Amino acid sequence: MSGKDSLQIALAVASCRFSRRILRGINRGGTSLPGKLAMWFRRDILAIASEGVETILVTGTNGKTTTAAMLSHAMQEAGRAPLSNSSGANLLSGVTAEFAAAADLRGRPLRGRKNPDQPADADMGSGQYAVIECDEGALRHVAPLLKPRVIVVTNIFRDQLDRYGEVMHTLEAIREGIRLAPEAVLCLNADDSLVASLALDVPNPVIWFGMEETAVQNGDKGRFSVSTGEETENRPLSPKNRPLSPDSPDRISDARYCIRCGREYTYSYHTYAHLGDFRCPCCGYARPLPDIAVTSIDGINAVESRVYMRIPDREPAHRDTIPQERVSEKSISQKLPVRIALPAVYNIYNAAAALAAYAALKLPLQEILKGLEHMKSSFGRMEHFNIGRVSIQMILVKNPAGCNQALDYLCSIKEPCSIVLCLNDLDADGHDISWIWDVDYEKLYGRGNIRRILVWGRRAEDLQLRLRYAGFEEKRIRRVPEKELKKLLDVIYRSQVPVFILPNYTAMLPLRDALRRAAGKDSFWKG
Repeated sequence: MSGKDSLQIALAVASCRFSRRILRGINRGGTSLPGKLAMWFRRDILAIASEGVETILVTGTNGKTTTAAMLSHAMQEAGRAPLSNSSGANLLSGVTAEFAAAADLRGRPLRGRKNPDQPADADMGSGQYAVIECDEGALRHVAPLLKPRVIVVTNIFRDQLDRYGEVMHTLEAIREGIRLAPEAVLCLNADDSLVASLALDVPNPVIWFGMEETAVQNGDKGRFSVSTGEETENRPLSPKNRPLSPDSPDRISDARYCIRCGREYTYSYHTYAHLGDFRCPCCGYARPLPDIAVTSIDGINAVESRVYMRIPDREPAHRDTIPQERVSEKSISQKLPVRIALPAVYNIYNAAAALAAYAALKLPLQEILKGLEHMKSSFGRMEHFNIGRVSIQMILVKNPAGCNQALDYLCSIKEPCSIVLCLNDLDADGHDISWIWDVDYEKLYGRGNIRRILVWGRRAEDLQLRLRYAGFEEKRIRRVPEKELKKLLDVIYRSQVPVFILPNYTAMLPLRDALRRAAGKDSFWKG
């Protein structure tokens, strides 16, 4: 390495560390600018600082933050102390900042030494690992530099139309990133027809995860709600509140037609949105049998999910393409009870993805199983705050699929509660908020336990109008002006019942900051 190269690398690392220390000293995250400074001195500093690191890269529309947090927590508990971007900075600059800040002045990853951003008692151990959440659009930039050992793709849904475009644009962005990482093991959602297509025509080994029909049906008790873990209720519904059939085209609008031949899929069962046992009746493209499979859901409550999963006894076999004919059972597997310290069906999918990643990295599965039992909610994702006598839960929502799942979770709550819906349209959210008209708010109508609904944010009036179309009387909806955050917080703090807050991204930030200060939590960049 030339003297010029050495100087560039040293300046890149030093500028990253110094700027981050200053920014965090004034209680700013320091998640993006330090990485940009590092890349200004040395464009490929990420490739240098990550060399030899066993990296799991997690991407997808929904669930990547929680899946990455599950993996990081399990590794941390097992003494592996992985590097992670728990602050949520998942673009190239944010990922670069994490690695550059944890490198020495020659750009070498720190081994056996403490990562400055990990807890004081953390130890890097004898090896080095990283769990990195990556934005779908940034994968093509991050993957070739990072050279991950594992790439997890959670799902692909319609999200931020003015940034990503339709789902096919997101799919192709992820596909390009995978093509630039041919050595990575892919952990793919078998139930998502879009994600499953990523295995076509690539050399990467694949580990599949998904949910079996036995998890969707509850024996002879009739339909089983994968959203709540309870039998569906037989209560009368108003026409405005009648939920969509699981087979309704509106439920699978993101991926209704075969990606190979254009014929409409048939389903033997759905879990939610377009996820389920899909098959094309024309070309035979179909859901592959998962290696990591949820076989039953024994219960979901406000704090946990209890399931059984089928887990292979040995490393899953490599498959280059999706077979058109599927075998009925994995030859060698075991079924284990799994407790996930988070509620909702999408977190069950996230847990299955985390198990698949652990298997791909050939780490002991008992580590991730134990980690899932003690998992804590991450930054705004099912995050709990206890302020005085008020229990508050924040659930980030940013697209129809995720919001519908959050509403399904709220419908499982039997106790009296209040709901706060928050909507902004800033750059990080996407300026197009038309997605709220694809959300099934009607399912909240007639729920007698919902004492109050508040709406807040730049587009609160749009939310108010949407709820009126869902059947809610205007007097049941209270709109708090955007500039009156303190008034909103005062209403929340004085609540006599638990409060559930459903914000999109930029609406979440000031709310979470106020709530974490009131609850005595750390800043977001401290995890």
